Amino acid sequence: MGSKEILNVVYTAQEFKKLPSEILGITDSYAKYCLDQACSYILRNLREGRELKDDKSTKTSNSMDAYLEYMQSLDY
Repeated sequence: MGSKEILNVVYTAQEFKKLPSEILGITDSYAKYCLDQACSYILRNLREGRELKDDKSTKTSNSMDAYLEYMQSLDY
């Protein structure tokens, strides 16, 4: 999920007065906590006038990307 997508989730959650994890339908309690805290951090920084930086110099992989890559590598 890129920075534009996460901002859409943050703003949608704010508009409908729901948590971002509710908007995305996340059920794992720790994942919900992590996402909601990250979105809160982003929103707080935006309110304080800080600019969000999208650092493309480092490539990070999340578990979903790794899983999809693994599934695509399998021969059926």
